[in-house]
Amino acid sequence: MSHAVQHIRTALLATMLAASASAATAQTEAGGNNLVTADLVATEIRHQGYPCHEPSSAIRDKDESTPGETVWFIGCDNANYKVRLVPDMAAEITPID
Repeated sequence: MSHAVQHIRTALLATMLAASASAATAQTEAGGNNLVTADLVATEIRHQGYPCHEPSSAIRDKDESTPGETVWFIGCDNANYKVRLVPDMAAEITPID
């Protein structure tokens, strides 16, 4: 994948996540989770070669997130991940038990 396409994909993902972040935060604080955000982050997880079947939850880690980096815990049917999203870079993905 060319650098320009990677940059556009990352920027688009960051924009979509920013648009859904406030709704996800409010929903998570209410005890729920945001499936739209889960689907978006799952797309990035899969793009980087990790399996994520049927994403079912996305919980933002407010303690580890910063203005330039957003951290999510993503639950998939087959695995769980901690995902650090940084603009213009590949996501840092950590499988968790």
